[in-house]
Amino acid sequence: MVTLNKRRVRLTINGVVCGLITGESEEYMQSLADEVGGMMKQIMGASPLITREAAALTTALSICDDCHKNAERARALAERCEELETAA
Repeated sequence: MVTLNKRRVRLTINGVVCGLITGESEEYMQSLADEVGGMMKQIMGASPLITREAAALTTALSICDDCHKNAERARALAERCEELETAA
């Protein structure tokens, strides 16, 4: 059985402290937190009346959308690679 080295990480995203248990490095997790915080700040700057919670949800939806679109692109590329390999 493989045991992952999990650690507690405290991150602050736009003034909100989040405690996580992760197998990733603190530096990596902080880079993700910084990216999310930056996206939230952009959303809040564009819509000054938006709440922090609404900005967080909008950010989450945007990231989820990107993830789904990238997965679809990866699937299409894998299919194309398979077609090219078959043709070769």
